[in-house]
Amino acid sequence: KTPPLIVALVLSIAALTIPINLIQSYQYKVFILHWGSMDEDSYWNVFLQTGDNYRGWLWKKKYNYNHFYSLKTCNLEDIDRLVLNSFIIWEQSSDEIQDFSNLQIVQFSFENDFRDLDYSNLIFEIKDDLTGEVFYWHKTYTTIAATKARNSYHRGVIDWEFEPIKTNKNLTLRLMLYSENITFHYQLNKPKIDLLRLK
Repeated sequence: KTPPLIVALVLSIAALTIPINLIQSYQYKVFILHWGSMDEDSYWNVFLQTGDNYRGWLWKKKYNYNHFYSLKTCNLEDIDRLVLNSFIIWEQSSDEIQDFSNLQIVQFSFENDFRDLDYSNLIFEIKDDLTGEVFYWHKTYTTIAATKARNSYHRGVIDWEFEPIKTNKNLTLRLMLYSENITFHYQLNKPKIDLLRLK
């Protein structure tokens, strides 16, 4: 007969490991854990996290920026305000961007503490405001920009990559901060836009 102490030990280990395995299976399913490029820091940065704003964070494409040069850099004013629904961070006419037809990446970087409770979105679009035609549109959680552990103050970055847009139309590039059904205080420090193309 198995000693009660051994039974208790086995049951205690199972009680701890089975829920962790179930959570991690879910994390793989919804792209919180990366299938092929996990390291110790990445593992602990998302340990037992199931929030939607963790989805895709570890899957962000990494760029060698030495292969690109900047068409334009825009240093923006700090953002420190309450936001309900949407707020325009930056917008620019394509006519004001030299060599716009070769633009491939719009990069947004800023300093923030990337809180777990932040479920706001960044929305970037390239649009013909006269006709309503949308050439590019993407929405992502603001916290996806984090480059280090969440809930720590640092500089984050997010890149929107697309095929160069060949058109004679004057388009609007627009970046918005979006908070659905909740008023949230946002503080984005030293925000910067870089417009990049391949060398």
